[in-house]
Amino acid sequence: MTGFRLILKEAEANRIHFREILGDGREGRLVAIRARVAHRLRQHGYSTTRIGRVLHRDHTSTVHLLQTRTPEGDLRFGRGSVIRNEHKGIRI
Repeated sequence: MTGFRLILKEAEANRIHFREILGDGREGRLVAIRARVAHRLRQHGYSTTRIGRVLHRDHTSTVHLLQTRTPEGDLRFGRGSVIRNEHKGIRI
């Protein structure tokens, strides 16, 4: 699956326009969606540089995203603990 197709699939599943995923919005729900996309692309063998290109981000932003978010999009905190992002309007 190509990166763009994965973005379209995530956008449709979350009922948002794909440009919101590629945009500069920093809302928790958008970051969580980007994290899910980034982790899936990483599983498909994409490098952080290539994931950054797909998501319109610098590769260092991609590295940070992969390190601070779980594959489900939840926020990693401290030594292995996770803050769940329930996507119900709660800003993290």
